[in-house]
Amino acid sequence: MFRPITTLAEAVLTRTALTLAAALLLTGCSSNDKKPAPAPATAPAAQAPAPTQPPVTLRQIKTDLINAKAQLATTTGALTTLKQSSAADAQNNYNTYAAEYVKLQQSANLTREHAKDLRQRSKAYYEAWSKEQAPNAEIQRRAIEQRAEATKTFSTITSEMDLARLSFDDYMKNSKDVGSYLKESVAPARIQTVSDLIGKIEGQSTDVTKHIDAIVGGVDQMLAATQ
Repeated sequence: MFRPITTLAEAVLTRTALTLAAALLLTGCSSNDKKPAPAPATAPAAQAPAPTQPPVTLRQIKTDLINAKAQLATTTGALTTLKQSSAADAQNNYNTYAAEYVKLQQSANLTREHAKDLRQRSKAYYEAWSKEQAPNAEIQRRAIEQRAEATKTFSTITSEMDLARLSFDDYMKNSKDVGSYLKESVAPARIQTVSDLIGKIEGQSTDVTKHIDAIVGGVDQMLAATQ
């Protein structure tokens, strides 16, 4: 009586075991399948190098110096007008001066960018003539004269650039102080307070102009000898 139940149980157990074995076999096969390799990361595009600026020419340096000189004259003129203002015109004249001062700063920044280049060019000009040699006595004599001129030009440009920088820095500092003082009020009494300092600034403008003219003269000599 118990044999059929046992046989039935054995059949059930056998079928269950086969089912589990098949499931484990399938699971094992699935885990052993090779996974596809991930796609390689896309390399970032190489950035194009920034374009290099062509070296500034002597003629451009000369143009920048002349423009700076003109802006200096305009700014100083605006300051002189402010000093002589009536009460009704003082604020408008102050606004004009403040705008011209900003333009002068921008012009000065451009000139400073080219200052190092001008020094290097004047030095190269001097060194080129200092090495000049010629077998002919007449040619050598002329080369020596050119060397002396190159030495003078190099010395002039170097010293005048230093003097111009010192004078201009004083000019800009004093001009800024005047502008800052009058920013709150341009009452006649306040303008009178800075009148003497404005007179000093006008003198400094003359000094800077003189130094710029000397530098431009040196650049002209280099242009005449090299172009």
